Amino acid sequence: MRKSTFHKLNPDKKKRILRACLKEFSKNSFGEASVSSIVKELGIAKGSIYQYFEDKEDLYTYVIERSADRKYEILNFAAQRAIASWQQWFFQTCLVEIKFTKEFPEMAQLIRRELFHGNSFLQKKESDFTRTGLTNFQAELSNAMDMVNLVFLVSSMKNAIVSRYAGVRLTDKTSMEINTLSEQIARIVTSWS
Repeated sequence: MRKSTFHKLNPDKKKRILRACLKEFSKNSFGEASVSSIVKELGIAKGSIYQYFEDKEDLYTYVIERSADRKYEILNFAAQRAIASWQQWFFQTCLVEIKFTKEFPEMAQLIRRELFHGNSFLQKKESDFTRTGLTNFQAELSNAMDMVNLVFLVSSMKNAIVSRYAGVRLTDKTSMEINTLSEQIARIVTSWS
């Protein structure tokens, strides 16, 4: 739990702390990450960081929460646009997530690693986002399969596409490839009806 002194910090100092923590935690797992490296990056004494955070785990939790908040804020904003089908929703969320990966590579790296290792907080965020998106198209997908399995399947496919295209420059050609994949996935899923 962040200490009250952290909440009193000015926004610029909070951003500096987040950037330094992201730099360290995106490159290293929790066990390998070093608070000493973080404070060195910040140019402060090691004890100073503990004026704001209880311990290293509190720092790590803060970085994960902020990264997830940013990712799902961007995805939710994009998902609010008028989208006619779940295939379009899937295509748009893939594109937005690829752009997030390019714009915020350290956050994306940390989130990917934590999802892979079963971070329940991030898995719930991902599942809730996907479930909400798919619920909007429930009539279209009503007989495809139960919602739990559908959420898992769609999240897995989205993560595979994002991983494939995250390191590639987005062009009209790559967008068309992603759209074609989305259409193929839509045909497969709706054929289960």
